[in-house]
Amino acid sequence: MIATTPILVAIAAITSGVSDQPYARSHVSATDPNSHCLWWAAGSVVYNQSDVGNSVNGGTEFTAVTRSWQSWQAIQNNCGNLTLSEGPHLSAPAGGRTVGYTLGASDNHNVVMFRQRLCRNVAPAGDPCFTNLTCNNVYDCWGNPDTTIGLTTTTYRVSSGQILDADIEFNAAVFHFTTADSPTCSGGNYSNCVWYDVQNTATHEFGHSLGLDHTTYPGSVMSPNSSPGETSKRTIDPWSASFVCAAYPKGGSSQDCLSTVIPKSGCAAVPGSMAWPLAVLCIFLLRRQTVRA
Repeated sequence: MIATTPILVAIAAITSGVSDQPYARSHVSATDPNSHCLWWAAGSVVYNQSDVGNSVNGGTEFTAVTRSWQSWQAIQNNCGNLTLSEGPHLSAPAGGRTVGYTLGASDNHNVVMFRQRLCRNVAPAGDPCFTNLTCNNVYDCWGNPDTTIGLTTTTYRVSSGQILDADIEFNAAVFHFTTADSPTCSGGNYSNCVWYDVQNTATHEFGHSLGLDHTTYPGSVMSPNSSPGETSKRTIDPWSASFVCAAYPKGGSSQDCLSTVIPKSGCAAVPGSMAWPLAVLCIFLLRRQTVRA
């Protein structure tokens, strides 16, 4: 009962404005659908995993994350103008545990990391980092809602929507992440079974990093909810794949918001059962950081 109330509140707060279209693009203004969409300039986008990883997975988490961005690259190979790749694993303090972007700096990275500690347990009460939302970087901790499983922080130019940086954090302080294919874990045992799947989570978050927002359309990898045992988001649905072809056309410039209306019918993949109690659903988030240039 203690956990149920904040989870229900979080779901109401986050899903109140979520699209029901086959896919939705993120905008410069989360409240203005007529503002610029977010996009990367045609070319190369390099991701770096923090070398800390998530020790309970014994190194398999690195492979799972790599497979996630590679699934998006497979679509880019077919119809897109981006080359997604992975650079070397990063160590702190060389950007490996830091989220955000510094304009003009030469050491900005698109970092993927697992946060192992809750900020309220390691940062002193009253620390200004709680107000300015920097505790995660200052204390290497998870400072977002406990009910959030993953978070992508995207930095972009307000004047155009061009993405400059995208960092991904996993809430390993609360959730037990796994990398096995099946079956669903039970009885508190997380060995050779699926609970909160790394690849499932990362594939969703990489969608955010490319400019996709949440949608409740059935079968979408960008659904804001996930449940224990879910692996369906490992596979990118046709509509999210069509976003890549439209926003990042092969041989052309990346596109701002589309003027065409996306038809709301029949080609999306159908997910497995989502008949879990609402209290066990978790939320994926997208946080925006702007650069006024």
